[in-house]
Amino acid sequence: MVSVNAGPQQTLAPAELPKLLSSQTDALIDMQLSNQFGPAAQPIPAAYRILFSIPEKRSLDAVDRAFHKHLAHDSLDFLTVDRFLNDRACTGLARAYAGALADYVRGLLTKDRPQHVQVTMPFAHYRTLYNQALDGLQPYRRPLPDLVCAVIRFAQNTFSTPSITGFTPLDGAVRSLAGCILDDRRMSEDRPSETDPPQTAEEQAHVEICPLDDGVSRVLDLWARLQERRHWTQTLEDECRQASNAATLDAPDKEKVLALWAVAALRASADATEPLSRLAPTYPFGPWASSEREKRAE
Repeated sequence: MVSVNAGPQQTLAPAELPKLLSSQTDALIDMQLSNQFGPAAQPIPAAYRILFSIPEKRSLDAVDRAFHKHLAHDSLDFLTVDRFLNDRACTGLARAYAGALADYVRGLLTKDRPQHVQVTMPFAHYRTLYNQALDGLQPYRRPLPDLVCAVIRFAQNTFSTPSITGFTPLDGAVRSLAGCILDDRRMSEDRPSETDPPQTAEEQAHVEICPLDDGVSRVLDLWARLQERRHWTQTLEDECRQASNAATLDAPDKEKVLALWAVAALRASADATEPLSRLAPTYPFGPWASSEREKRAE
């Protein structure tokens, strides 16, 4: 028995269910199924309720445009997020998609705590908001949610599923840091040893479509700085040490700084004892850092 949007119940053959279910985009379907193993067996009933809420591409495109209009800039606050959610594009079936994008920006504000914004949520709550945004956006395989998800994974030091976003600093930093993760599929010899190719002017030019939190921005700036300089200097070491000790950076961002510092120093055959020692007890870079320390102790 099947009921669509609280309508009358219909009896359908099992072969008819796939066609009915695959045609729904905005519906609530109640199903009562029974499984009878044999003529003499008592049927085993089971009830299911399935909610379909699948927005069309044009609705998602409209949300992306609203996101760019309201949130793709530096002057953000919680009222700006509310204005985005109150935009007509963020209603109807696209509401969940818009809500996940809003969670990302709320998480950014909770993490950055700008002086002009009153933030009452505890600092650690940004991780909850980032996770909510990640869960909500992952099903949408589109450029904007793919970029936001990649930024969140980068912020969380999750490099198990790297993706190409087209944002050169992010993609390059992910490649560098993913090489510092050791697991059963990676050997310590996979340590990154070469720099990424220099960015061209065309690659450096990009449209601001996604705000970044200060920690992620600082790590990406450091990655770009280390790519620009082909020789290791005391100035670079001091910059890395200062960033790794910054009180405004959260622990995962400091760990990324230490990993980039270690990679750059090792690439230049310079002393990487300090960043490797500080990374050794951390996750996910600890196994790689310990392996590199052992190599140099031999």
